[in-house]
Amino acid sequence: MVQPTFLARNVGMLEHAIAAKLAVLGLDPANAKQMRDLAREALDTDAEHLTQHFYSSTLEPRVRAELLGLIALMFQTMASAASMGEELHGGPVWKAVARAIYEEAEARGLIPTKGA
Repeated sequence: MVQPTFLARNVGMLEHAIAAKLAVLGLDPANAKQMRDLAREALDTDAEHLTQHFYSSTLEPRVRAELLGLIALMFQTMASAASMGEELHGGPVWKAVARAIYEEAEARGLIPTKGA
């Protein structure tokens, strides 16, 4: 039996944390429009802008900042796995967020389009 690597073990923890933040914000991972809007925000938000929300006196900006940070960590995890030739398999939340980010990045020309 193959033991999961450190990165593979992180997938479940990250997915659970992302799902919890989505729930708090009232976002449905099955809603493609909401996920695409989130992907746009994730790609548009810089670290300095994100950091200021951690000190907000209200819950929503802090949770959103945490969610965007988790998505950045998710993206790093996926990139690290790809560079090592490792395939990661997440559940439905992981796949919904990854799909939205991939589609948005592809639409912006940040990655090659499929079949090109």
